[in-house]
Amino acid sequence: MRAFPRKVKGHNETDLNLTGVLAQQIFCGTLDLDHDRIKVAAKCSSLPENEIGIFRLIGCHPHLVHLFEVTKEGDETFLVLELCRGSLDQLEPLEGNNFKTFVGDFVQVVSHLHKTMKLKHGHLTLDHLLMSKDYNRLKICSFSRARVCQNLNELRSDLQQMAMSIFNAPLRERQETVPLNNPAFLVQILSCRSTLSKSDSIMLASLVHPLLAGHTLAEGLENHIFLHRPEDVLRFIDGCKDFLMSRRNSSAEQRLESSSVLGSNWIQRGYLDEMREGRRYDDSVRDLLRLIRNKSEHYNSMPHYIKNCLGHPLVNPAHFLDYFTGLFPGLITWTWHCMYQDRNEANLQAFYPVEGSYLTQVPIEDMIRA
Repeated sequence: MRAFPRKVKGHNETDLNLTGVLAQQIFCGTLDLDHDRIKVAAKCSSLPENEIGIFRLIGCHPHLVHLFEVTKEGDETFLVLELCRGSLDQLEPLEGNNFKTFVGDFVQVVSHLHKTMKLKHGHLTLDHLLMSKDYNRLKICSFSRARVCQNLNELRSDLQQMAMSIFNAPLRERQETVPLNNPAFLVQILSCRSTLSKSDSIMLASLVHPLLAGHTLAEGLENHIFLHRPEDVLRFIDGCKDFLMSRRNSSAEQRLESSSVLGSNWIQRGYLDEMREGRRYDDSVRDLLRLIRNKSEHYNSMPHYIKNCLGHPLVNPAHFLDYFTGLFPGLITWTWHCMYQDRNEANLQAFYPVEGSYLTQVPIEDMIRA
């Protein structure tokens, strides 16, 4: 079943509250506007039994298009499905925050399909990734090729194919694919896919790389640092700072300082030197984390021109964090990967997957140099 056959019977663009282009690409069928969730009759594939069986198997899930009922008209079978706004290849490129939501939804639903349902989708493309009518949620449709599968390698291959279809989309016109041996190029491609910052693009690349390489299933990736809110990332920095200050010269600190991800003499960048306020900071990642934490804790003591530049960490944590990640785009990703071995510490557990051996296979330094 395709996501969007070509016409709507009995309703016009005003009825649908959609743009002219999308209004012509809604499921073929009759709309039911008397329900809270708009339903539409969608014509099935020539062999609908498998797809109907899969829909009934998966039941209700917030990121799967819902099947309300099956109808027959002569020799034709129709599915009554919830109406979505459009597929990702038909909509405008997603803005940064919406793109983060999309990736989080994708990880969550694929984890459900593979880990909980042991279900291989078999053919996921951008046509099958829909946005909900309120534009706040990703939905997967089309299960005509799906089947139950217990083979771990097949499920990994299924996820790899999904990731290739989604994240290679910007290269389709040039008929190229993301070279897995060029992580810097992967960062550039992902930054073109949406309006992500350089820091977010590096974090997303560290999430996507193991998927493209077929190293992992999606379970556990819900806790990837890319998917955490800015206020949570500030809590992560706080937890790292406390851990590092209590365990000087630990293996975690040695990993952090093993690469010059900050460049030399970082304190001279931006307003950082003026933020010291008499405190001494070494030229280390640990002390940069310490500076960020201190400024979030003692925001009111800074001069007004610096406060205006940063934004309040409680009122606008994204703006506050963006100031530092704008100066050091690789900081959060590098710190997250270096602290992985200490993920069982009480103040770090919430920011890591329980299992994540794939982290050791991600070429972070190459991504940061992109």
